[in-house]
Amino acid sequence: MRHHIATKLAAATLTLLTGSAAACCPDIGHILGPASTGLGSSYPQARNLSLSDTTRVYVFQREGVSYLQVNDLSGHARTAIGWVENTRWVMPIGVDADRTTILPVGSPVPADTLLVYEADDVTVRLQKAPGGDLWLIVPKQ
Repeated sequence: MRHHIATKLAAATLTLLTGSAAACCPDIGHILGPASTGLGSSYPQARNLSLSDTTRVYVFQREGVSYLQVNDLSGHARTAIGWVENTRWVMPIGVDADRTTILPVGSPVPADTLLVYEADDVTVRLQKAPGGDLWLIVPKQ
């Protein structure tokens, strides 16, 4: 009987410690979904979802609103967008906010763009230009 109780206690302690480690130490293996805080941060505690090795992309959700932020490798915010259902907007975050365009759903994009992020609802592409980086946001629905 004593051995049985000790075994259960050890299993419960291990489960508790494993859960605490996951909660305290976010990384790719522990972040289950979009972050709810950190928008605008250089290095938010959120998973990097970028498809490019020159950018970092973070997605946040809070109270029914979704946000996407693109940072460069130095941690500087480049651009950010927000959306609720099918309504999207460019946020005044990042050095390229004034060079971010939300295109109509399903719009074709120039061939000279770099795919930075792609999900079921939106694609983000980067176009290098002499006057600065251009960010093309293409909603899918």
